Order: sequence, then structure tokens, then C-alpha cells
Amino acid sequence: MKNKATQGRACSPSAPQRVADADGSVIRPYLIVLLCSLLWTANLVAQETRAPLLKFDFTVMATDRLRYVAYVQLKPEARAKPRPTAADFDIIPLRVNSQGRSSLYHYEGPPPLRFVTTRGKGEALAVDRVVASMTGPASTERTLVILVPAEEGAFGLLAIDDGKSAFPAGHARLLNLSGLPVSGTLDDYRFELPPAPRASAPRRLGGSVRVGVAYQRQSRPVAVFDQSLSVSENERLLLVFLAPFRDGADLRTRVVRDQVRVPLPETP
Repeated sequence: MKNKATQGRACSPSAPQRVADADGSVIRPYLIVLLCSLLWTANLVAQETRAPLLKFDFTVMATDRLRYVAYVQLKPEARAKPRPTAADFDIIPLRVNSQGRSSLYHYEGPPPLRFVTTRGKGEALAVDRVVASMTGPASTERTLVILVPAEEGAFGLLAIDDGKSAFPAGHARLLNLSGLPVSGTLDDYRFELPPAPRASAPRRLGGSVRVGVAYQRQSRPVAVFDQSLSVSENERLLLVFLAPFRDGADLRTRVVRDQVRVPLPETP
């Protein structure tokens, strides 16, 4: 007499079943137990290995003017969903200043943080395409994200630690985004920067600093910047070197200043 199929029973390691296969033979109960155990374990491991949520502050700077750029953030109520839909994301437009850091933004959600171009306005604002992404911050304090336009509408992305601990007030950093070797001086300190995009270690400044910058053009050094810059006690300088606008033009130097807020002492 054939076994009747049992309906409505849960598959769990403690609930073995006798199931008939196509030729009428009976699969041994311990095989069912093993299969259910494997499925249960795989589900548990998948939950435990889910990537932790990112939570960090960041500012954005671009080498050129950017329009219609935003980042997307998963809504808090949708963070437990295994497969979020487009409606589960907020689109947060970026106000990017090509001459300095943007306002402070906050990201909290699963990796990666995605930067997108957008179309439409207001309620009709929608994502056009993903143009850059980052899997994690460069700092738990604050990250500076630099977007560099690349081919086919995409962006190169460089993230550097921009927190007060890594870049204190009264210091200068050098950032070469020109793709060319750059050399120069900060007072008596001489520097040489390779073409690869990289931020130098912070260097302590006094109340002012004399900056000289040169690069190689047709195997000849060309001086492009020679100025004295004042630096206040709570100020820091980021010197950014950018590629020429066109062939035959000179390397560009951008001086980015910002104030580092020092917390006031608590009154007794």
C-alpha cells in the first residue's frame, strides 16, 4: 500500500519524514534530516554574514562643476528587507562646490554607498544611472569624497580621511589629481608628488606659509604657483593640483581652506 504524502508539516532538523521517490522506494528518514539541517544552517550563516550597516559623515569635492548628482540611501524601515525595491531608497541631491568641500552629509545603510546622476525634479526626481560607489568610509570621524569625471559619464572616486585627528587645524595637505609629477616647497620643506592620486601626510604650519609649485612640461620645469598664504589657528589648507584645462595650458592649483571647530570647554 502506498504511503500518503503528509501535508502542512514544517521541514526542520527535528521532524524526519518518509518520502517516496519516483520508483516507489522510500528515502531514509536520516537523509531528510540531513537535508533540512543543511538548509537551516545555510540560512543561519547567510543571516550572520550579512554585511554590517555603514554609518559615517562625509563631504564631497569635485575637480569640475557637477550637476544632477546625488547619493541613494536605504530608508530605515526597509533595512531588514532581503531585496529592497527602488521605492525603498531616498535620493539625496548633492550640492557640490568645485572650489571646496560641500556641506556635511550623512550615510547610514548597507554597503556600498552609491553616487548617481538624476533626472526630474521634486516628486519626479529619479535615478538615471550609478556613476560611482564606495564600500566603506576612509574614516570613522569624517571622510572627504573626491569625484573626478571619467569617460562615458562615470566618475573616479578618491576617499581620504578628513577627520580632525588625521588632518588637524594649523596643517596643510597636498593632493595631486593632475596625473603629472608635481614638485614644490612649503617654506623650507621640499616635496615631490608622483602622478598617482594620493594625499600627503599633514604638515604643521605657522601663521603663514610660502608655497611654490612646479611641474614638468616637455622635460622642462614650469613654475605655476608662488604665493604666501596666511593660516589662522583653527584653519587648515588642502592644496589640490589639477590637470590643465587643455593641451598647452598650465597645471592648475586650488587652495581649499576650512575651519576645524574646536569644542568649547564645559563650564563648571
